[in-house]
Amino acid sequence: MQTLGVEGRTRQTKVSSGCLMLRKHKLQRQFRDEISQLVALDIKDLVRIGISIGTCPYYGSRSMVPAADLVVLPYQSLLSKSSREMLGLNLKNNIVIIDEAHNLADPLISMHDAKITLSERLVRVGLSFIYDKSIDTLQDHNYMGEHCNRMH
Repeated sequence: MQTLGVEGRTRQTKVSSGCLMLRKHKLQRQFRDEISQLVALDIKDLVRIGISIGTCPYYGSRSMVPAADLVVLPYQSLLSKSSREMLGLNLKNNIVIIDEAHNLADPLISMHDAKITLSERLVRVGLSFIYDKSIDTLQDHNYMGEHCNRMH
């Protein structure tokens, strides 16, 4: 991003794609201190407290997950090992209650589902063709090399 600097000169400044409200660690500590004194909070409460302090409620509450007595989260976050690790959520020796478990099949399928477009399929067919031709060519060269070696 270009900004107008001293004496009217333009200068380049970095633009971060991160959360602007996450920058001040002191405010994150204040957020954690405040929510740790409260009993139970929903998303609206966390957002209200985060905005009043001027810090990111998402990252602030996320950092509190390991110390929480009760965590409510989507199926995907519960079922994904990398998501649990990112949240600091350890399931060992904990009780997991899955509400409306009859809805569990769709998230499981979507987590392990892959969609292949026609273009991707055509690329794979083309690459397989090139690979097969390369193998044939290498085999022909090997056959000729063996034949030449026998002649000497």
